[in-house]
Amino acid sequence: MHGSLFRFLGLGLSVSITLAACGSSGSSDQPAGGAGGGAGAGAGGAGVGGQGGGSSTGPKAYGLFDIQYVKEATDAHTKIEGYMYDGSLPEMVVWDKKKTDGDCALYTPRTPFCEACNPGEICVDTNVCRAQPLTHNVGAMTVTGLTAPSGANPISLFKVAPSETAETGVTYACTESLPVPPCTAGAPVTLAATGGATYGAFSVQAQCIAPLVVTTSSMMLESGKAFALNWTAGNISGARIKVEFDLSHHGGSKGQLRCDAADTGTLQVSATLLDSLIALGVTGFPSIHVSRELTGTTPVGSGQAQLKIYSDATYTAQLAGLVSCETSSECPTGQTCLDPGKMCGIACTANTDCPTGQTCAASTKTCK
Repeated sequence: MHGSLFRFLGLGLSVSITLAACGSSGSSDQPAGGAGGGAGAGAGGAGVGGQGGGSSTGPKAYGLFDIQYVKEATDAHTKIEGYMYDGSLPEMVVWDKKKTDGDCALYTPRTPFCEACNPGEICVDTNVCRAQPLTHNVGAMTVTGLTAPSGANPISLFKVAPSETAETGVTYACTESLPVPPCTAGAPVTLAATGGATYGAFSVQAQCIAPLVVTTSSMMLESGKAFALNWTAGNISGARIKVEFDLSHHGGSKGQLRCDAADTGTLQVSATLLDSLIALGVTGFPSIHVSRELTGTTPVGSGQAQLKIYSDATYTAQLAGLVSCETSSECPTGQTCLDPGKMCGIACTANTDCPTGQTCAASTKTCK
């Protein structure tokens, strides 16, 4: 689940560009590299692919292009954004799988440590450094198969770059307000690029999905009990439901439970995994993130580009005895809003500060 791709644009670039609405008019960008051949392969059982381009040597392509259904309290729209990186994105935290049960697995975090990395490199594992990936120009980019208020089909994406001729530091986005859903479930959606100096022309296709509708009425998690997540099932082959439980996000996540399931309408999460996650520690506003997604891929150069269409939602989980808070006024009498945990409790320095039957946890300085 990489969510908004703009979180990784830390390239030290200062770009000041005024974006107009997406349209069907052509772009003045011309491909600087020749288009290649070769048919793309389908992804995730979606049975879709595209045409790959460029040489099979040189920087390894890692294209991430997202079409996200965004539903907010007063607004619903579809967002398009993406990048062509010259390498896979590193995780700032390494997640180690500890145990698996059914469609779900428990992970714990580990922060990479390196004695020293060269300028332009980042630490990706213990004493393992590699170059920070850069985003590249892949020419003019369009998306076909979406319904736009302007009537444009294909829709032209905007290229945001330091200059018209820049090869790196390039992002793609659309500012036209597209509806949710922007297409009919099962219909093809195609993203195409004319190509640039590093990577040639390519196109990648995925199928439209229906918006996610979660039907579970209570997000209560209880020790010793399995949890059932229910939603309105989809009927698009290859679509997946991804679920992420993070019960200790505030103050530093102690672990996550991640699930990858077929889009059947129900998912059972075992009591064993939930108990293991709860035992790692909980803080305020524990979250359950649910996403329906379908991804198509195609070869590009010595790597690939992917087009992911997804609809997601985040819920606050409930756990017995846990009261989430922003201020102490939201807490029961005698308790305060603990920072950074954002949960109500009693701060302490010794066991004598705690009520009978509780002890002062050395790691958090709170009564448990």
